[in-house]
Amino acid sequence: MSGTRTGEGGSSVPAVTCDAPPAPDTAMHLRGTVNIRRAGLDDVDTVCDMGERFLAMHPHARLVGAKREDARRGIEAIMGVGAIFLAEIEGRICGMLLCGVAPMWFAPSLLMAHELGWWVNEEARHTSAALRLIKAYEGFAAECGVRACVMSRIHTLGEDRVGPLLERMGYEESESQFVKLTGG
Repeated sequence: MSGTRTGEGGSSVPAVTCDAPPAPDTAMHLRGTVNIRRAGLDDVDTVCDMGERFLAMHPHARLVGAKREDARRGIEAIMGVGAIFLAEIEGRICGMLLCGVAPMWFAPSLLMAHELGWWVNEEARHTSAALRLIKAYEGFAAECGVRACVMSRIHTLGEDRVGPLLERMGYEESESQFVKLTGG
């Protein structure tokens, strides 16, 4: 963590950046054929491509009306304040996890890491890519000094493999989201 800032009422609030090491130039070699690395600006188009596949099956997609240029700006912003991890198999990017760190609203001296987007291409879903992306996220969170990591799952048609995976990794289901169009 890189210090504190003064919050509402003069309270001390931890800054939401951390002194994690910069993205490596080469992939970290992990067990098996799956490699995990931090995304760089050269990866923005690939992250956008995976994001489009993610949104094609996400129930919120009809609410957003996302444009590719908006996604590019969002991805670049996350790279500046959080991290994006990419999974590669034989040099081909097959998954991503976008994350950030913020103080807990009810305990602002404690930080939480938040998964902002997580996707593994269908052809890589029976590999260790998903697990390794989560492990990279948890490592980043530890470097940032967070108290808890938050992961999400979307409810889609078909089998739920995400919930059991997260539970095996020690995550507990905590809340669900409900969405309503407001006309804005």
